[in-house]
Amino acid sequence: MQSLNYADRHGRGITALARLLTYWLSRSDLSYLEFSAILSWGFKERSPLDKTTLSRLRNEKAVHGAGLRHLDAMAEGNQAIWCWHCQGPEIALQTYGPFSSWGVERKWIEQAIWLPKDEDNEQPLDLGDFALLLCGRLDLPYVTATMLSPGQAVQVNDQLPDFLDRLAKERNWGLREAVSAFLAAYPATDRARQHRLKELLLGEHRLNATELEGELAALAEMVRRIRQLEAYGPAELRSELLIASPSDL
Repeated sequence: MQSLNYADRHGRGITALARLLTYWLSRSDLSYLEFSAILSWGFKERSPLDKTTLSRLRNEKAVHGAGLRHLDAMAEGNQAIWCWHCQGPEIALQTYGPFSSWGVERKWIEQAIWLPKDEDNEQPLDLGDFALLLCGRLDLPYVTATMLSPGQAVQVNDQLPDFLDRLAKERNWGLREAVSAFLAAYPATDRARQHRLKELLLGEHRLNATELEGELAALAEMVRRIRQLEAYGPAELRSELLIASPSDL
């Protein structure tokens, strides 16, 4: 990582944490309230990350970034989700207790993703990792893959409609069939996001830089499902969209 002073590192860390939350929430397709409830279950007390705090951190409105309790709640929530998916619901319930006590529904945990360590993708991020991220001393590929410079954001936005159009034409889909297929493959169930995708497909909406970074993971998952690939993520989608010549895609 490039050598930076403390202020620059911390500013980088605040941005990285915001991108991490955007990635985590969009891939899990959870609302702030649902996500906060899961964190409370893992934290074993009411999470300090309520709807307002999550929104401020995600939008980089919290000047000093997250506090220690915020990071601890994220780490414990991530560990609980990992435990559920990787060690099984029975062990998770023995470890963290009944999730219903925190207003959590089983389907929320099942659709939530956990965040892996960079050096060992079978283990979840812990408190130290979240702290290093906020200090600007940790790079995570699934976070940096969604980060775009202003110039890259313009290029990705320019390429995205043509890229989706080519995906449809390769499958001989007409417009109505394409819209239906893309929406069916799109992982987010939020109606506002689905409506925005439909407008994008119809050429009625252009994503701004914040929307684009927030949607890159979900769009990559949509492409993966359509292409029926084993693995495909935001880094691969970004690479395709940043190729200057459409004929090279």
